[in-house]
Amino acid sequence: MIIKEDLIKKAVSEFGNYKSYDVNENYNITGRSGVIYEFDYIVKGPDLIIAFLVINTNNALSDILLFNAKCMDCNINNKAIIIDRDLTSDESNLVKTYNIKIFDARVKNSSPERAETGIHELDERLNGGFLRNNIYLISGKAGTGKTILSTMFLCHGANLGERGLIIVTDTYPEQYISNMKSLDIGFDKFYASGMIKVLEVSDQIRLMKGEIIDGKGNVRKYITRISGDIRSMVEKDDVKRIVIDPVTPLLLADDDFINMFMKAITFEPSVTLITSGIRASDLSVYGIEEYYTSGIIKLDLNYNGDIRRRMTITKMRGTDFDGAPFYFKISGSGISHENGETFKEVQ
Repeated sequence: MIIKEDLIKKAVSEFGNYKSYDVNENYNITGRSGVIYEFDYIVKGPDLIIAFLVINTNNALSDILLFNAKCMDCNINNKAIIIDRDLTSDESNLVKTYNIKIFDARVKNSSPERAETGIHELDERLNGGFLRNNIYLISGKAGTGKTILSTMFLCHGANLGERGLIIVTDTYPEQYISNMKSLDIGFDKFYASGMIKVLEVSDQIRLMKGEIIDGKGNVRKYITRISGDIRSMVEKDDVKRIVIDPVTPLLLADDDFINMFMKAITFEPSVTLITSGIRASDLSVYGIEEYYTSGIIKLDLNYNGDIRRRMTITKMRGTDFDGAPFYFKISGSGISHENGETFKEVQ
């Protein structure tokens, strides 16, 4: 199996935000027992060591067992395997038991049809990320992580060279920028370089919505103005990722209106994320939004003796997905496993 540099680079990014490291093939390490072990690949940096096993056999159970034992003796906690075939159920279970990450040499670093979120557990459950040319709803009550998830999506895209745009509707851009700069997710550098643009809703758009509520405005003109403003940014700056956070202040509680609005803010070949609180249903404010999006990711707090953050994919058109809930936490590094391991960080 030929191991490409971008696969190792992608693998390293899932263990942390490391900028300096060396890749060593067929590397020997002496374990605590005094035995010298050879690893297929070892990635080393100032505060980093990752061991890689390349699966070249049809039955790798014994290879995985031996690999994990070697890592334990060498005190290596970051473990990964590289595959070019599907794992058997027994192999998959063993890999999960030993907390070994899987990297598929058959998969490109960034699929042209999909947009990775930058959150490894979520991308795996989405079968590689969001499908482009679609709009997705990030749903949850206040404080569940909707804005952070959306911003990590933008940062990961910027890290892959994809420009992003976020429209904030319930706060001042300065406040949002300050909040995101305080996190170690790469937002600061991508905002400074212009890879991520931050906009707020104009006073004219707010006035147009007010006129519609008063019965004096034109619904189609209002939607056209919003979608036209976004489209001009998309075309001018080649924006591939769009976020509206939250979408509710732009909407009217009308089925036809929301249907037209969602279609109008879906741009090819971009991915649009909209966030929404919960009020009329367990997925959105008006109870309508979820019907006109291509997929829904719900964030909530699960009370079962203690408070735990939970993420669930409840709907995803046009692709296989894993709808089983999984738990996460929010820290200075963004969204991470409950044990503190970051799913995936931008470099």
